[in-house]
Amino acid sequence: MSALIPADSMSKATRVLYMTHLAIGDFVYQGPHLQALQQKYPHIQLDIWIDDLRDRSKSWHTGRNTTLCQWLEDQPFIHDIYPIAESAPQRQELIRRAQQRNYDVIFFIATQRSEVYAKVARAISNTAKIVGTQSKALQNPIQKWWRFNRIDGYLKEKSIPAQHRQHIRDLQGFRFQTLVGAKSDKGTLQISPPDLWRQKSQELLNRHAPDPATQWLLLNPMSTSVKRDLSWSKTLGLIEALYQSNPDRGFVLNLPPDQFATIEERLGSEPLGPVITILPFTAAEHFYQLPAMLSCVDYVVTVETAIMHLAASVGTRQTALVRDSAKHWRPLGDSQVVECQGTVDSVDITELAQRISEHIV
Repeated sequence: MSALIPADSMSKATRVLYMTHLAIGDFVYQGPHLQALQQKYPHIQLDIWIDDLRDRSKSWHTGRNTTLCQWLEDQPFIHDIYPIAESAPQRQELIRRAQQRNYDVIFFIATQRSEVYAKVARAISNTAKIVGTQSKALQNPIQKWWRFNRIDGYLKEKSIPAQHRQHIRDLQGFRFQTLVGAKSDKGTLQISPPDLWRQKSQELLNRHAPDPATQWLLLNPMSTSVKRDLSWSKTLGLIEALYQSNPDRGFVLNLPPDQFATIEERLGSEPLGPVITILPFTAAEHFYQLPAMLSCVDYVVTVETAIMHLAASVGTRQTALVRDSAKHWRPLGDSQVVECQGTVDSVDITELAQRISEHIV
């Protein structure tokens, strides 16, 4: 099957812009294909636009901007980065900046607001070859038709064959192959945290370990959506159950930077007892803090969020709580997946603790 951007056009291109509403988990599966594209066409400058084109910014935008840009800046196959816009004027400034680059090719993958991506891509360049994915319209279907009619081609998300939807790894590969004819055999981006951050993480664990033989479990109960969160009461219940089954366990409680102080204070008032070692943690300094900590603990328990993909990328065993509607996002590697009906918080804590303990052994 020929790509929507022909190889001849890619060979002649100098500057290429990739646009998407990127999250950390997305980049685990998109990164290898971007790298494959740059390797196939080593003469191009590949830039990336991660602004999600929302009308209103989200509370987690600032944190995602910082961590994502830190990770992207460390990737040799990415030349320039357009961050998440904090306001409409800043977005217009990003568009003006992109217009000055005179892109030859622009392509986007958008499962939300795809018609807006088509609009902004064409606003960036009247001459570039532009292709992208077309998702369900959020606005007027006539506007959607008009915006996609002004680009050079698109892949309808609903037309992707079922065999390419079984896992996000396969889905991303199909998208990149269809749009620009570049697909990696790796499927996922492997992460090697720098020694500096690994050393800092290990030192932090050593300072809080009651015993050198402590088995450290990292628990991540929060995401950016309540549907994927584990409630506070169930988080505490899981910690107690896992401790009772093995008193040699210590717990790293991973928290979002913007909620760290509040939950740390709340944790201090909970009647868990001083014998349970709980270390509140957040990656506030640098992106690599998180994968470094994930690589230093013995086991990870996480809700359906980027951490399950990062844990797999650094090779740490885990149990991931994934909604049945999102099982194509299940992590790879040595990962036990617990499917939850409707919401993650529907999970039975007693059964979950037993499954975790059996998988750790």
